[in-house]
Amino acid sequence: MAKSKKQTLHSDLISHFFGRPLAIDPEWLRQMIGELQDPRDLSALLFGYGSAVESVEVNDGIGVLSIRGPLLQNSYWHDYTDIREAFDHLLQDGSARAIVLDIDSPGGDVHSELNQLAAAILAARSEKPIHAIANESATSAAYFLASAAEKVHVTGSLSAVGSIGVIAMHRDRSEMLKQQGIAITEIVSGRHKNELSPNKPLSRSGREAIERVVELAFVDFAQAVSDSRGLAVDEIRSQEAAVFVGQDAINAGLADGLSTLDELVERLAEEARAGSGAFSTASATSADAEHQDREESQMAESTDTSAESTGAQAGTEGADVVNIEDARTQARRDQQEEDGARAEAIEQVCQLSGCPERAMSFYREGLSESAVRARILEDRANSGGDEVDGHQSTQAQVPSINLDAVYRRWNGAEAS
Repeated sequence: MAKSKKQTLHSDLISHFFGRPLAIDPEWLRQMIGELQDPRDLSALLFGYGSAVESVEVNDGIGVLSIRGPLLQNSYWHDYTDIREAFDHLLQDGSARAIVLDIDSPGGDVHSELNQLAAAILAARSEKPIHAIANESATSAAYFLASAAEKVHVTGSLSAVGSIGVIAMHRDRSEMLKQQGIAITEIVSGRHKNELSPNKPLSRSGREAIERVVELAFVDFAQAVSDSRGLAVDEIRSQEAAVFVGQDAINAGLADGLSTLDELVERLAEEARAGSGAFSTASATSADAEHQDREESQMAESTDTSAESTGAQAGTEGADVVNIEDARTQARRDQQEEDGARAEAIEQVCQLSGCPERAMSFYREGLSESAVRARILEDRANSGGDEVDGHQSTQAQVPSINLDAVYRRWNGAEAS
């Protein structure tokens, strides 16, 4: 008999939480897993329908994006892309002088869309004041997003932030199947292919594979918070993924003040009307950026004209002129240094992730170090194990990027 849509959703939801890194509050996760064991519990199923974006509105010149519940990104749910779309809408809305991320979420999936969304929030701080408020909770992946804002607020003495950590679970149902008289035989082509199978106890190599992914995801998470909040990565690691509430969150450097949502919106609206504080700074920054762009454009045009004029005179007057070829050579050298640094960073990430053979393809795609981290995490989450894009991970020290070849390529270009 074919499965109903709800039965299929239930099965996929259960599977979604296993064998992948999650940036989510563990207590919430354990509670939800327990509720989802019974397919008839529709109240547990219903949480998965719809979007984490509860509402998007502009009040008194302040855009408020309300985010609620777990943050999931897969074929059923598109929470990070939904949030990004709503955020971009407010960013482009001229009537929204500032943006408040109103969050009550335990966190959710580790996903490349999460990294991209947090980076977009961080970058938008130069365009408009961006604030986040934990109303009542912004933990794990939800704090990943909140920390990218200019300021983080908690609504009360028990409002929670933090839980900067990653969790992954393996489900072993071999004993249950044995009791039911069911024996499953799995035939694979490589020893890593099936090491996260729920039909057998987790092996040492399987555990090590999960630990590598969890550590990689944590480093990415911690570095993002460090960049946004100005905290050292070691300091974040020393918090041991603790949850901080109220004043403790402020003392730990994870929040900036206590405020209700209404109080925050009212204060930002008053500042917007007065053109003070962050609003005047943001406006000045935007104006300065536009002025600088115009100056650079004019300077570039002037330099090109001057270079052409001077070059034309050089043959007859023998005067000292700007050497365009020297400038081009210096530009190639600068690019060479950037290329070499990127190659080394990609090689290191791939070595630590157990897939050194993928480094060259990442390099040729033009990916940055952070983009490589996100790609590896996403591929492993989708494959459910140590296999990535059909490649078996290996600990062999494969020379993934030939740095000498990179430099020879640039030197050859320079010589030509």
